[in-house]
Amino acid sequence: GYINPMLTNDGELYQYADSMGYLVKNHEGNTYVIQMTGFKVGLLDLTNPATCKWIKSIIKNYLYKSFAIA
Repeated sequence: GYINPMLTNDGELYQYADSMGYLVKNHEGNTYVIQMTGFKVGLLDLTNPATCKWIKSIIKNYLYKSFAIA
């Protein structure tokens, strides 16, 4: 599997992460949005222990379970 610390800005995980303050902020305190080739993403703030705990649970619940079933 491949995991990166970015979430597309049109998904449920992004909305939740944004509301919880789990995304990197710009100098004005707004979520820093990065324009990729065809979509925009938010970068997970991995300096925040709560972010790390949350994304770890996402990985365990979605990735690990999908591999365990296969």
